[in-house]
Amino acid sequence: MSDNAARDDIAFIRRAMEEGRAYARLRSPEFAVWGLAIACGYFGTYARVTGLWSLDPRIVWWVPVGLAWVFTLRDAIPVWLGRKPAGAEAPTLMVRTLRALWLGYGISAMTLAVVAFSSDMHTGWFDAVAAAMLGLCFFVSAAVSDLRWLRGLALCWWAASVVLLRMSNGPEALLVGGSFMLAFLFVPGLILWLRPAAHD
Repeated sequence: MSDNAARDDIAFIRRAMEEGRAYARLRSPEFAVWGLAIACGYFGTYARVTGLWSLDPRIVWWVPVGLAWVFTLRDAIPVWLGRKPAGAEAPTLMVRTLRALWLGYGISAMTLAVVAFSSDMHTGWFDAVAAAMLGLCFFVSAAVSDLRWLRGLALCWWAASVVLLRMSNGPEALLVGGSFMLAFLFVPGLILWLRPAAHD
């Protein structure tokens, strides 16, 4: 390989990682919004199960989840309606990859949630599976963006998956699941959102 080719490859890798970091920062508000939305669902369900209030469980979950989806798709909806912003650049391969990864997670988790909670299936496994998939998404995001601290989040979610899998399907699991969402999704999203780019 010539020196020029090697330099081009290094420049390509560096540029791809910078795009990954920029995309992670751009989407960090969504981590915060989704972490808060799912935590609200967990804590609201806990309040319902323990008799603290009698709000319909569908409202407890679907309202915050619906609002989170609207927030996530806020940029995509105008494009789907044929209103692409003037001068908008086509997304790079790195951005398309990360976007597909996280959107794929969202669709997979929603599909499993609808199946699990609309039937008589025991749903204790769902929280553990969702946590394990979050670990996978954070691990891949860390690899392609070179934000190494995201690997720590992947480990946290995999550990959370083990904890949730071993817990009984009772009210305490709801508190633990909500706490994981706040600690490992909402707070990191907020930190990544507010953290200066130079510190990545």
